[in-house]
Amino acid sequence: MERCPSCRARLNESALCPRCGCDLGLASRAESQAQNLVRRAIRSLAAGNPILAASYLETSLTLQRGPLAVALTAMLAAQQAGTEARWCGEITDQALGQS
Repeated sequence: MERCPSCRARLNESALCPRCGCDLGLASRAESQAQNLVRRAIRSLAAGNPILAASYLETSLTLQRGPLAVALTAMLAAQQAGTEARWCGEITDQALGQS
């Protein structure tokens, strides 16, 4: 988090905003947890487990709408849609007697 969500002041490493005194501890922890979940999703994708990756990304997005989590979620959705389209095409081809 670079700016205070309350007053938009630039932040330092403190858990309190230097301008308005807002306690940012919980927000910082949520941001950290979201980033950890994205890392877990990437490791799950590398291990060939897109279902687990999607679960991690979904949870991450509830904590923070980060651009990497959004992009990975879109990629998984497109991949899933492509798989479903290929499967539907195969079933249609089989039904029509085309192989």
